[in-house]
Amino acid sequence: MRIPTIPTLIAGAALGAAVVLGACSDPESDGPESLTAPVSPTAAVVAASVTPPDVSGDWVWSHHTIFVIPTPVAATVVPETVHEYLSGPVTQIECDVSGAMDLLQDGVEFSGTSTQVSDCALKTGPRFAMPFVYQSPFEVSNGAITGRSFTFNVGAGCLNRGTLEVTDGVATRWRASGACEIPLPVQPAVANTVAWIAERQ
Repeated sequence: MRIPTIPTLIAGAALGAAVVLGACSDPESDGPESLTAPVSPTAAVVAASVTPPDVSGDWVWSHHTIFVIPTPVAATVVPETVHEYLSGPVTQIECDVSGAMDLLQDGVEFSGTSTQVSDCALKTGPRFAMPFVYQSPFEVSNGAITGRSFTFNVGAGCLNRGTLEVTDGVATRWRASGACEIPLPVQPAVANTVAWIAERQ
C-alpha cells in the first residue's frame, strides 16, 4: 500500500476544508454558484469610458495665429500692397483663419482634410490674405484622443493640443492651441496659434 506523503495530505485537507466552507457559506443555495463574477457598476463605467468620443464628420473652425518672421522673409509671403508697411528686423503678422474640416476616425485616432482662408494684418496697413503660408486644402494628421484631451498635426510642422466638449459620446466642440515649426532657414521664425475653436457643422 502506498502511504500518502505529507504534501498530499495537506493538499487533500485544504481541498476538503474548501468544500466544507463552500457548502456552509450559503445554506439556502440550491447549487454551485457561477464561476463568472457579475460586472460591478464601477467596472461597467470604466469599460464604457474606454470608448473614445466620436470626432468624425464635418466641422467648422476658426483660430487666431501670430507669426514672428524676419522682415526680409516676411516680404516674400505678404502681398506687395503691404510691403511699404514692413519695417525693422522682425515683422509680426496676426491672422484670423477659418475653414471647414472633414474628419475620419478609427478608435482613438483621427485624420482628415480641411479648407481654410486667412485674414491677416501688420501693426499698420491694410488687411490681406497669406495664401503662401496658408495652403488650402491641408491635411489633419496624427490625431489622437485620450479621454477628453486630444492632439493633432496640421501640415508637416504644426502640433496642436486641446480639449473636447462631449455630449452622449459625441464631440460637439473643441478648443485647442499650438505652435508651428516654420521651415525657414533663419530665426526667429515662429507661429503660435491661440483660441482654435471648432464646432460640428
